[in-house]
Amino acid sequence: MDAAAFSKAWLDDWNAHDLDAIVAHYAEKVVFRSPKVARYTGGKTDRLDGKGALRAYFAAGLAFRPDLHFSTPHACWDGTGLALIYKGEDGRTAVETMTLDADGRVAEARVFYDDEVA
Repeated sequence: MDAAAFSKAWLDDWNAHDLDAIVAHYAEKVVFRSPKVARYTGGKTDRLDGKGALRAYFAAGLAFRPDLHFSTPHACWDGTGLALIYKGEDGRTAVETMTLDADGRVAEARVFYDDEVA
């Protein structure tokens, strides 16, 4: 796995707001967890299952945050995945852990923030 190349492509795609390219990083049966998902689902769950659900969530996020930009990235990795640490344009720091499948796609992801997401 070339974690540095993956991280750069992932961040570049987000910063370009290229939904198709963003979603291409994820496996069909991806499991995605974030406290922002709980807000998106009205508190029903913090988890999304599958690429279709993730695509809809990311599309809503890009529409809600038209100035979205991630900066100051740092990646840590092992043989099966990585953790990306980055800042959003809102100043919030995020840590996103990703387990990659055999094809180098994100099979499972979880996002943590440096303050409470309301």
